[in-house]
Amino acid sequence: MLYFAISNDFKMHIFNEHLILIGWVPLRVRLINYVFFSEETSTLITGGIDGCYMFGITVRSKYDPKQAIMLDPTG
Repeated sequence: MLYFAISNDFKMHIFNEHLILIGWVPLRVRLINYVFFSEETSTLITGGIDGCYMFGITVRSKYDPKQAIMLDPTG
C-alpha cells in the first residue's frame, strides 16, 4: 500500500504502509484539489487551478504481492 502526500513546494511525496518516505516526484501544478491513481494504467491524475495533468508512475516491488504477504505478513 502506498500513500501520496502533496506539499506546497510542488512535490508529491510517496510513503509506504509504515509511513516511511520512499521518494518524491516534482509536479508542474500550483494547487491540487483532486488526485486519483489508476492501478490498471499506472497513471496519477491530478486536477487543480492549472487544469488536469496525468503522470505515469511505475510501481516496482521487490516481490510479487502474494509472495510478499507470505514472506512478511506485517509489510
